[in-house]
Amino acid sequence: MRPDVVRMDHKVAESFESELMPHVEAAAAVGGCVIIDFSSVEYISSVGLRVLNVALRYTRKNGGQIVITGLGATLS
Repeated sequence: MRPDVVRMDHKVAESFESELMPHVEAAAAVGGCVIIDFSSVEYISSVGLRVLNVALRYTRKNGGQIVITGLGATLS
């Protein structure tokens, strides 16, 4: 999956979580993996990191994995 935003902040975090969690739940149910491509994201706030943390905790508890790709060197 690929977030269609440049800034992952409080304005988009809730919709991103709503989009992400069904993929996370489906992957965890079969021991699979969700790949998140952050190549278009330039900024992640603490609220955006919280969404990733919730998803990561869910997958660890239920047998799935999350892989994050495309992080730029200037991600702030």
